[in-house]
Amino acid sequence: MAPRLTALIGRFGLLRVLSAGLALTVAAYVLFLRIGLTSGYWPALFPTFALIGIAFGLSFPALSIAATDGARPEEHGVASGLFQTSAQFGTALLIAVTTAVTQATVHPGTAGGVLRGYHAGLMVPLVASAAVLTLTVAAAVGRRPRSPAPATAPTAVEDHAASEPQPRG
Repeated sequence: MAPRLTALIGRFGLLRVLSAGLALTVAAYVLFLRIGLTSGYWPALFPTFALIGIAFGLSFPALSIAATDGARPEEHGVASGLFQTSAQFGTALLIAVTTAVTQATVHPGTAGGVLRGYHAGLMVPLVASAAVLTLTVAAAVGRRPRSPAPATAPTAVEDHAASEPQPRG
């Protein structure tokens, strides 16, 4: 998915591709909530895992592109580093909150009690993904598409300067 992302972004735009990835993430977390004690791997787990894999394949590269978009070339490393650090910190924080919610709601005496705790914990990334999706869609709706840079013909001075040999120094 990720190697073909440039073509998708070129065709649909960065925010639309990111929104699609986030929508699939929300859908995958909703599918996780329907998993029960007797759910089989192929009918319940596999489609959910496949969907979240596609969602992450759309989302993370698009987020990385968005993080460096608009930065001057000499600042791409800093922008990318800030994005990666923020993503790692945000992931760690989300895992900590998810674990706390799961542990607070799990009832270890029965399999159903454990499953209820896991379902409660899954609400954390579901709500977080839905919030990011809402903000992304709001940004996409409120943003006008960029117009392509106008193609300009070189001026006579530029044309003449390009044809002359340049001194090496």
